Amino acid sequence: ANGCTKFYNESVVVGTPLDVTASNQTICEGDFVGLSAITTGGNTSNPYVYTWLVYDSLTGNTSTPPGVVNPTNPVNVNPTTTTDYMVYVSDGCSRNDTTGVTVTVNNLSIVTFSSVDAIGCPPLVVDFKATSVDVGLLYSWSFGDGVVQNTVLDTTYHIYNNSGSYDVMLTVTNQFGCVSSYYSPKHV
Repeated sequence: ANGCTKFYNESVVVGTPLDVTASNQTICEGDFVGLSAITTGGNTSNPYVYTWLVYDSLTGNTSTPPGVVNPTNPVNVNPTTTTDYMVYVSDGCSRNDTTGVTVTVNNLSIVTFSSVDAIGCPPLVVDFKATSVDVGLLYSWSFGDGVVQNTVLDTTYHIYNNSGSYDVMLTVTNQFGCVSSYYSPKHV
C-alpha cells in the first residue's frame, strides 16, 4: 500500500548433499571381505546410518546379506559367487544416497597329483605329476622330508635319501592369486 516496500533479510543454510562411495572388491572362493562405505556431506550433526543389501541385478530384488545386522558399516561378507551389493546412507535430514559395490569371487583351482615308483629303497627317485584343468598355475611341492620345491611345471621329481613314510602336499596358486592344496598322507 502507499508504494512502500519492505525488505527482509533471511539467512538460508543449505548443506551439501550426502555422497556415499565404496570400492569394488575381488576375493578367492571361501574368503571373507570387508566392505566399507565412506560418506561426505549431509547433516554432519547427525550420525550416518548405513543399510547394506544384496542386489539381484536380474530381478531387481534386494535382501540383507547373510550375517549382517543393519544398520552397520563396515560389513564382512562371504559370497560364494560374484555378488552385487547396495549401501544406502541417511542422516535423518538430507536426501538419502546409495551406491553399488561388486564383490568378484574367483574360483580355487582343483588339483590332484600322482606319482611313479613311490615304493623302494633309498635313494628313491619319485616322479610326480599334478593334474588340474587350470593352466598357468604355480606349484609348491612339500615332499614330507623338509624339502619344498616351487615351480611353474606340473611335473617334478624328488630323491628320498632315508627310509620312512612321507606325507606329500601340493599347493597351487592360480592366476587370480587363489591358493588350494592337495594332501596325500604316507604317499611315499
